[in-house]
Amino acid sequence: MDYPDQSPSFGSGATAFKTIDTIDSCDDTFAGVKLSTGYDYISYIRVVGANTSGELKPGQSYSLDISFVQNCRTWTQAYLLTGELQFASGSSIPLVIRESNFKYREKLTGSIDSYCFTNTCGTATFSSSFTIPSTGFSGSAKLLVSARYNSASASITLPAVSKNWSYTGFLYTGNQTPSTGNSPTPTPTPTPTPTPTNQESEIPVTTVEFVETADGGVLCYTPDFTREAVSLYSIIGTKWRVSVNDGSGSKVLDEYTWGLGAQPNGDPIREYTANGAKASVYTNGTFLVYAYSVKNQKKGYMYECSVAIRTTKGIGRYNTKYLTATYDTLNFNPVSATPEPTPSATTKKSNKTITCLKGKQSLKVSGRNPVCPKGYRKK
Repeated sequence: MDYPDQSPSFGSGATAFKTIDTIDSCDDTFAGVKLSTGYDYISYIRVVGANTSGELKPGQSYSLDISFVQNCRTWTQAYLLTGELQFASGSSIPLVIRESNFKYREKLTGSIDSYCFTNTCGTATFSSSFTIPSTGFSGSAKLLVSARYNSASASITLPAVSKNWSYTGFLYTGNQTPSTGNSPTPTPTPTPTPTPTNQESEIPVTTVEFVETADGGVLCYTPDFTREAVSLYSIIGTKWRVSVNDGSGSKVLDEYTWGLGAQPNGDPIREYTANGAKASVYTNGTFLVYAYSVKNQKKGYMYECSVAIRTTKGIGRYNTKYLTATYDTLNFNPVSATPEPTPSATTKKSNKTITCLKGKQSLKVSGRNPVCPKGYRKK
């Protein structure tokens, strides 16, 4: 689902952009001086079960997850939500939306100039389920969401506030059931399409990192997608192309578009292909990290990872990085050139997982001797 169509716009011409519409705001003041401002707003809406194109198919059931950031009215059931899904055919589906979880965000976890640096903030998760009837529901769908302050949730009297949002598009969609094991369902290797060009000058070029993890895997990822960046540039996803050169020429392993989305608890969305694994991870409540891991990589082969930003105005330029593998892998597991002796029960080493930090970004690295990628530090 895209950001609110009804949110206000600032600027004009090519510099105009939409902001996230808030339902309430609150100021942090000292000696009569406003230091920072907090907001209550819908952070994202996710359709569970939809593919990354955002298509809703007749006869299928889906669920809706809504993340509601609450910096001002920071308690359970402070807001009540209702919703409706309206189709171009004129049919509609009423939605019963309930708060399923509320989590406090402790002080000092925000940036030093943010409201949440000195005030406790929180995030509520709302959910709803719906089924698309087999007939009578066609065309593009619009999601209407209404929120109002629940005065019964607090012992103090606060002003009544309410807000109506209208959402379209396909932001935060995808199959939300993480796959496990090393037996993915393959998909055909794609036929290369023309390299995208920067159709609009304001479409940014995303950061791309291509690293070899501590356990030998080839991993490409991009960490640029803050909530502010998505709103500013009307980002709806990414376009990826991953290739390999074995010395005789370059061959495309995977090429795909990827919608924006992640599990609210930070668990990845993962989809397997014949040659790799695509993943999305929501980290620290701030960053969306998108990644691709190569399956059955070969030592000495050069791998190429290209990522472009997709917006409502078009597709930007690829940012491309290269990496030569120093390990062979079987599926996604490293294969030693010379088999190592089987360790005894008393000497066998187990894998460790460490957390690596880079600013507000975090990355978990696993292995017997895990090492943080370049630019990251161990937590």
